[in-house]
Amino acid sequence: MINFQIFNQFPEVKIQIFNKEENCNSDEEAAHRLGFESIAKLEQIHGNVVHTVHKQPDTILKGDSLITNTRDVALAIRFADCQAFAIYAPKKHVVGLIHAGWRGMAAKAITSFFEELKRRFEISSEETFVGGAPSICSKCATFSNPEKELPHHMHEFIDGSEVDLISASQKELHAVGVPKDHIEILPGCTKCGDGYFSARGGDIDKRNYLVAGIEN
Repeated sequence: MINFQIFNQFPEVKIQIFNKEENCNSDEEAAHRLGFESIAKLEQIHGNVVHTVHKQPDTILKGDSLITNTRDVALAIRFADCQAFAIYAPKKHVVGLIHAGWRGMAAKAITSFFEELKRRFEISSEETFVGGAPSICSKCATFSNPEKELPHHMHEFIDGSEVDLISASQKELHAVGVPKDHIEILPGCTKCGDGYFSARGGDIDKRNYLVAGIEN
């Protein structure tokens, strides 16, 4: 079982990663294992669309981020090399998830999430806590022509054909105002490390899950 230490101080919120060892087969299964019956999940589109939900949606939403302040509704996203973040604002009991592959990073998915958090709930980034799941490392994040494939704001993270997407997300988190001591990024690489499904490693139909919810 993979957990973030940073959220242990908030017993009301449950956040967990399900990797190869856990071997979940659906968002619903992951949510049920975490103790939730209702779930909000996404058709992930590798962009910056954020959805705020207050109950289990009647349809699958298209986007890459979810936010809720409703207790007993789990949020779920899938990842297999992309970055996945859990965010919690303890003062107002609001939880969220971000799926951010390189296309999401190019579209500033992290910034869009925190803008929505501010607009919907009047929550500043300074009062949030962020946990980042393992993702692809810079040595494995290779591109054929990254200077053409990636926007200018990501060029500083290019080293030859490799791109340090983790450092790019760290910079964006700091830029939106999340304090450094409010961020925990779990170590490891989904491709060259152990324990995680990796799309670049050949896991076409398998995914890791990040699930979060607030208990009643």
